[in-house]
Amino acid sequence: MPEQVLQFAAATARRQGVCADEALLAEGLVCEDVFYRALAKHLNVEFIDSPVDVSASGVATAECGYARVRDPSSGYLWLFAPSGSGVFRLMSARRAARGRPLFAITTRTRFLEAVRRADPASVARDAAFLVERVDRDLCARGGLRRGQMGLLLVALIGLAASLYTPFFFLRLASALLLAGAFFCGVFLRLFACAASFQRSADAEPLESEAQLPIYTIVLALY
Repeated sequence: MPEQVLQFAAATARRQGVCADEALLAEGLVCEDVFYRALAKHLNVEFIDSPVDVSASGVATAECGYARVRDPSSGYLWLFAPSGSGVFRLMSARRAARGRPLFAITTRTRFLEAVRRADPASVARDAAFLVERVDRDLCARGGLRRGQMGLLLVALIGLAASLYTPFFFLRLASALLLAGAFFCGVFLRLFACAASFQRSADAEPLESEAQLPIYTIVLALY
């Protein structure tokens, strides 16, 4: 690889606050297969360029870029696809290790596909409930900020404290507000429980995927 390309990648990485390998791949300066094949050759381990079945793993292991292989008869137990600082840590661990390596290297794309195939239900669940870690505005559950929660807590404490004031009408207003909020919560749960027992309109099963409704989901990933 030309030295100018590496210098450009290093400058881009410093400007964007990422690692050099991430800048190389994101800017298209080097193909993903070429980068990870060179990494496998440098570590003297096998490079996997075909689909591999891995065991179901959590979000943390997928983010770190490693998963256990489901069939260890191939000669390795772990599949690695590191990125960022994980590349440096893996190179350091490989230099310090002795004996035959028990892992293989593949591209990040193939690795993520293998993780999704291993446990699609978990991937869908994580995509639904962990999206607020990426951007809180994408999730309604994360809509309340700490400042808003603080204001609600102060208002609740103020209403509770006003019940002990010597002014009768202030105590009455606070009691009515608290009672109204309490009964609203109770009735909301009762109505939600009752609605769950109602049978929805029976829809005829779709005969083929072509009859599925068409919809589009747009996510800004960069």
